[in-house]
Amino acid sequence: AMHIADARKKSHVLWRIYRYGLYAGIALALCVTAFGAAASARNYPGGEALMLLQAREKQETASVHIGTKAAMEGVSRFLEMRQNWRYWKTEGAIRDEDYDFLLREDGEERHGFQLLFSVTGLDRMQFIPPAIQTSPKIFVFKRVSNDGSQVSDEAEED
Repeated sequence: AMHIADARKKSHVLWRIYRYGLYAGIALALCVTAFGAAASARNYPGGEALMLLQAREKQETASVHIGTKAAMEGVSRFLEMRQNWRYWKTEGAIRDEDYDFLLREDGEERHGFQLLFSVTGLDRMQFIPPAIQTSPKIFVFKRVSNDGSQVSDEAEED
């Protein structure tokens, strides 16, 4: 009879170890999933740049050139919210002056344009210690007039 009681105690201890191990595994899986979700949210800077541009700028009409990197990193037709804006994804050499806004992968100064803002994107993630490294990926420029002021709808209509 003592042998049966000892077996139950050992079984109970093993079951408890198994159960806590299972809980720890689930908690670890949730942490890794949350970390991955946080990293993937930073993986689409082009889409974020286009959404921010449309939210900040109040122009009725505009033309936007979407650079290759912005197009590959999140810009899609579903994000084109302004009906009177024109969106271009022309590759290769472009004439900057044909556009009101530029979504570019480089932050170099552009003649006739002012940098409005940049959007950071994922560079890498590491698990030990947990860290997400980002850097500026997409730069948004707005065309300015010759005197350096921003071009508005009223100025374009004259």
